[in-house]
Amino acid sequence: MNRHDEITRMILAKNDFRYTQVIDRIVDYGIINYEDLNNELIDLDTEINDLGLQIEAIQNLLGVIRDALTYYLENVKMPSNSEFCQVLYGANYGTTGLDDWMIVSKTGTPLYVYKGVGWDNDENITQWIEDFAFCYDLLTCPIGPDGTYGLQDMASKLLVARESIQKDRDKFEGITRLIPYGT
Repeated sequence: MNRHDEITRMILAKNDFRYTQVIDRIVDYGIINYEDLNNELIDLDTEINDLGLQIEAIQNLLGVIRDALTYYLENVKMPSNSEFCQVLYGANYGTTGLDDWMIVSKTGTPLYVYKGVGWDNDENITQWIEDFAFCYDLLTCPIGPDGTYGLQDMASKLLVARESIQKDRDKFEGITRLIPYGT
């Protein structure tokens, strides 16, 4: 027994410290918790990495869908005499949705607008816009009453949980320092 433990035992006995068994339970609990928290961190890291891959895949898919609609608008939907017209894209096109565009004449007169001037219920355009909206929602929906499927918010919340578990684990890592105060 080292000097620290020897003096500690003497003071505990002198003061009739009644909590040695409680301290033992705290130490036992802390050791078990430390091991459990290590396993939780491993599981969380796996889940966070998987979510990262899912987010990356959906972000790339949004680009593919945007590029497909852009190609279709510029090469299929725009009149063959394209020197007289152009596709104008709004600030939100390809970021939060795909319905922010119009085909206009060189003078700026709208010729074809989604659900507006000249709209002919083109199923291809509708499909790309709906596909983009679905993926964007899957990516950005905040966790709450509207659902728990938002990949970005889910990853963010798992990172917060990981930080908390890491702090708990770090605290329990030193729990054995209480052993001299137990029985």
